[in-house]
Amino acid sequence: MLGKGAQDSAEKKRCITVLQKLMTLPNGSLSLFLTHEFREYTAVLNPRFALPASRGGICSLLDGPLQVIKEEIVREVEESVGASVTVDIWSGKCIKDSFIAATIPYVGDGSLK
Repeated sequence: MLGKGAQDSAEKKRCITVLQKLMTLPNGSLSLFLTHEFREYTAVLNPRFALPASRGGICSLLDGPLQVIKEEIVREVEESVGASVTVDIWSGKCIKDSFIAATIPYVGDGSLK
């Protein structure tokens, strides 16, 4: 049986993992996670879990998953004949709702991917 500290740590890790999945849904804005309403919602679900208070803190939760994605992209593209990177950045009506997308077309296994 886990001690209280280990249980709290496992619970926090589970909360962060679920939050990361939510944050990486397509067409979502990170601004949602900074609203009072979202903080209130998470407090109801788990009063012991505290969301990071700043945009930088929220974004830092994505560092791990982003690194995994980068490594997958490098593995996929490194043996290609050539690759091109296109990055699009845009925002909604409110500058706080900003988005970024990257497209990397490349030739691998004799076909365009």
